[in-house]
Amino acid sequence: MRPLWRVPASLVLAALLVVPLLAACGGGGGGSETPAYVSLTNGQAASVVIGQADFSGTSNNQGGGLTPATNTLSNPWGNAATLDGKLYLSDGNNNRVLRFDAIPAANDASATLVLGQSSFTTAALGTAADGMADPLTVAIGSGKLAEAEEANSRVLIWNAIPSANGQGADVVVGWPDFSTPSTGCSSTELSASQGVAIASGKLLVADTSNSRVLIWNAVPTASGAAADLVLGQVDLNHCTGNDADGNNVSDANPTAATMDHPRSVWSDGARLIVADANNNRVLIWNSFPTSSTQPADLVVGQNDFTSSSSGTTSATLSSPSAVYSNGNQLFVADETNHRVLVWNALPSGNGTAADTVLGHTTFTDNNESTSGGSDGFSYPAGLLAYGTQLLVADYNNNRALVFNGQ
Repeated sequence: MRPLWRVPASLVLAALLVVPLLAACGGGGGGSETPAYVSLTNGQAASVVIGQADFSGTSNNQGGGLTPATNTLSNPWGNAATLDGKLYLSDGNNNRVLRFDAIPAANDASATLVLGQSSFTTAALGTAADGMADPLTVAIGSGKLAEAEEANSRVLIWNAIPSANGQGADVVVGWPDFSTPSTGCSSTELSASQGVAIASGKLLVADTSNSRVLIWNAVPTASGAAADLVLGQVDLNHCTGNDADGNNVSDANPTAATMDHPRSVWSDGARLIVADANNNRVLIWNSFPTSSTQPADLVVGQNDFTSSSSGTTSATLSSPSAVYSNGNQLFVADETNHRVLVWNALPSGNGTAADTVLGHTTFTDNNESTSGGSDGFSYPAGLLAYGTQLLVADYNNNRALVFNGQ
């Protein structure tokens, strides 16, 4: 789970042939025509840092009493997205989303557009259509942009990709409208929503504190729209973690159909992957769910669907915060192990071990890196695989790291 001390205001090749990146691949990322494979090695150093002048910096602009700028980040969290080569990155504690004209190739890059704020030098909390409170994952698909806001328990949707600083959203999900805050457990409400994806015209939301994933069969065009499907719960009006019988009491063990605080969701429209954080696992549907409560087909991080213990090996996880795939590989931000795990082919069996680890040189190390550097993390919590590159949001180091494939 997100660090308790941080109270929000408010990755042998599976195939030697390189294939094009799926248009919807990224579950919130934009399309790309670059190859969909990132070749990485254990403990590999990042090539570029975003949000800091160099790899030695970890300062939080707000904590340091500084004004936000085009080149700073404060607790970035959640998956990033791309469209037409441009990078969209959530800057959580600055209550904004930043757009860069490309994935930066050099340190200390500056953003060119900001959402959630009217300028690059403000970081105010907001609840209106043009404001944000603890924005996390950003998603792009079907010509739209969506942003999950944890503190506002809502998802903002722009019907077209924003082109101006501070441009307001067109639609809100989780609230009936932009002026009526709401948090709850129903088909129209959310609670501390952390993940969002757009795939094949569908909207998917990791409704974290409600321990469920909600699916809209079409991206809503009107505010307050009700979800069509729910995963992790018996119906749209139950929200207790690991509650298979719907009695509002958590069961002793999870199942293939329950969740406990899912934090990230990815889909290409054909498959679905969810980071089920408090169960220390990742759930995989080999085909996109067509009915509510549909159980997952595979589990990673555990050997079976009824286990939930954490661990620090190539086959275990500890509070996974983000999942991402390029259609060929699986990437998981294993947050409290302070690492990113990479599967070089999508898992085909329960408990499949990862192939590569970033943040450490071995799979049994879980030390936190709080003093900068190019090869360590402090609570990694967001991912983006783009062509031969992998971007990781390094939450507590107030930066994002770009890893170039070998």
